[in-house]
Parts: sequence; structure tokens; C-alpha cells
Amino acid sequence: MIIDEKYIRDLIRNSLIKEIGFSGVKSSSSSSSDFQEDEKLGEEGTHLNFKYVSIPNEQAARKAESEMTAWAGKKEKDPTVKEKLKSYWANIKDVFKQDPETSISKREPWSAAFVSYVMNDPFFRSSAHITWKNKAEQNTKAVNANPASFVGKETYILLPIDNKVKLERGDNVWAPREGGPNKSHSDVVVSPTEAIGGNVSDTVGKKKIDHPFVIKKVKILGTVED
Repeated sequence: MIIDEKYIRDLIRNSLIKEIGFSGVKSSSSSSSDFQEDEKLGEEGTHLNFKYVSIPNEQAARKAESEMTAWAGKKEKDPTVKEKLKSYWANIKDVFKQDPETSISKREPWSAAFVSYVMNDPFFRSSAHITWKNKAEQNTKAVNANPASFVGKETYILLPIDNKVKLERGDNVWAPREGGPNKSHSDVVVSPTEAIGGNVSDTVGKKKIDHPFVIKKVKILGTVED
């Protein structure tokens, strides 16, 4: 049986929206002309019971662009990119961590290792994209249940991508994949419509954003009623 990946994404997206709610970010759809690259704080928004302001990760976006330039379309089997792959794998800090040489020789999927390296945040130090998606989803539910206890705190939340969400440089866009509930992929946003990822056709490449969810770092401002 042929499985339509877009159909699977839509099913998971709709299911998650029911669980974490529908975002209400105060912004219109973006264009490249209004894309802000250097602002420290981004869009203010609301999500169910809480208000927040986003914290764009410009450093991650620039790092992703630099890595793509360095790879220059070379494939993972090219010996000149081996040190790059070793750096990505060395950054992993989860129970699945193994020697970088072993990961490379076994040709383990390295897209999550790439994101972990580029994002440079303990939140993303895992060999599986589903790890940070699940943590962001849990954070969203916790903040929504008691916004007052999170005021002034920074955290990552999960939002559905729609025409009310403004994607910002350094955001992490996430999508499920075929093969089971834990199979997924994510990339680093570099423009309103494009993201850079690792292990994209065996290289570091840019792709059009068609992911159903975005993981954003935000600062909690208070409850919606405040």
C-alpha cells in the first residue's frame, strides 16, 4: 500500500492541534522584505491562555547557512566532509550517543545531529527530532495550564504553522515522516519560506517550508487577560 506522506502529516497536525490548541499569533503572513534578521525579540503573540514574545535565533540561522556553503553540495560519502559529520555527531548528548566514527561508518541518519549542532542549545542535543518536538509540546501544555508560574521565563513551545504564525530565522520547523510515530524530520528556518537541514539528499541543503509545526523559543509575558 502506498502511503501519502502529506496525508500523514495532516492527520498528525490536526491531532496535535486538538491537544495543544490553535495559535493566535499577532502577525500577518510574512514576505522577504519584512523579514527581520537581527532583532533580539520577535513577535508578540497569544496561545490559548498565555501571552509570549518570540526569541529568534539568528546565530543558528547564520550557522546553518555557513554549513551549507561549506558543504557546497558535496555528498556524505565525500571524505572532505567527514570532519563536519564528526562535529555533528560529537554534539549529541542522549542515550543513543555513540562514537562519531561508528555513526559515520554505519551511515546513521544525521539530520538531527546537524540540527543539534546548528541550534547549539541543550534543548536540541538529541539524535532524534521527535525528542525536542515532544519536549516543546509538553512545555506548551504546562505553560497553558498555569501561565502565571512561567511569567518572565524562557522556553520552547510548539505551534501549528498557519497564516497567523510568522516564521523567524532560527526557528525549528518539524514534520512527521513515514515509518512510525517516532519518525520525523526538522530544519532550521533561514527565510519566511525556506529552511536548511542536514541529510537532505545526503548533503546540507535548503528546502521549501511545508512542515506542519514550528518550535519557537519564547519568553512568557503573562495570561491573556493581563
